[in-house]
Amino acid sequence: MPDAANSYEVVISGGRVIDPASGRDETTAVAISEGRIAAIGPDLAARATRAIDARGVNACGSCRSRV
Repeated sequence: MPDAANSYEVVISGGRVIDPASGRDETTAVAISEGRIAAIGPDLAARATRAIDARGVNACGSCRSRV
């Protein structure tokens, strides 16, 4: 388990993250801490207490869909 200063409760990786407001549309990871998005980017899973494989899943705002 990673040290508390550099860890996230959950990292969801491998899913497609779409955010029209920022123009983001990429396959990457989303880190969650205290119920909120703490980071978005590659290579976050090693710093997670729990990792979730989201390959084949799209994440866009408050909606989800499978491809």
